[in-house]
Amino acid sequence: MLGLTAMFVRADALSSVKPSATNVMSQRFRELKVEHRDFVRLKIGGPDLDTADNIKKAAIDAINLGETKYTPVSSSPGLRKAIAAKFKREHGFEYSWRQVIVVTGGNHFLFDAFMATPNLGEEVAISASYWVSYPKMVTLCAGMLAFVSVTHENNFKIQAADLEKAITPKTKWFIFHLPSNTTGAAYAHDEMKALTQVLVRHPACLDSDRRHVRALTYGDFKFITPVEDEPKLYNSTLTMNGASKASATKDPLEQACRRIQRFCSNFAKDYIIWRLL
Repeated sequence: MLGLTAMFVRADALSSVKPSATNVMSQRFRELKVEHRDFVRLKIGGPDLDTADNIKKAAIDAINLGETKYTPVSSSPGLRKAIAAKFKREHGFEYSWRQVIVVTGGNHFLFDAFMATPNLGEEVAISASYWVSYPKMVTLCAGMLAFVSVTHENNFKIQAADLEKAITPKTKWFIFHLPSNTTGAAYAHDEMKALTQVLVRHPACLDSDRRHVRALTYGDFKFITPVEDEPKLYNSTLTMNGASKASATKDPLEQACRRIQRFCSNFAKDYIIWRLL
């Protein structure tokens, strides 16, 4: 970057994208930490718990064994098979390991998906309670935003009538975060059924983001995915799990995302793959 200041011209696409609020807060946290200030961090969903010792050891062992080389863009077949097996074990529906892609993070994969699918003028529907990065990613990928309203009276849960209003012939994606990030709202079986019936009637792609399922469901609450509730959504659903940084998709979308990933971050590192396994 040295020497580019005078000739740098910002891309038009960045004019409507402000700095990430979470990154701004993270920077402020680092400044306060230097000052030895005592405070509670609520900026992002990272756990306060340390990484488990067996996971640390697996990564260290892999490095010591020389597992530090290039890997396939979608990751190793072994890890992708393990992820597909985990999906079947936890939710009962099957994905071929070839439908699984492993990336460096959930935001990264959504960016890949938005680069691969919406064309200029097509819309991405998002709950009005959303993770801050989603709208910016849609804007950078030339998509249009459509927000699905949620209210305190409905415990910040999307209602079928509001979802129906938000989806138009231009809608390419509906992002469905389960449980909701930021409110923690989760859907009972009848509530999920009402939403999936709306989605069946409209040919939009569904991103079912389930990164917080194991950490944020309590008591006897039973989590159910949209595809479990309505198998007809299988071919139009991208299921993302941030704990394993994996997404299961219909084959053409995996191939398109792999093509994009090849020219950006490329692949997850060898020792990270061993840590996940």
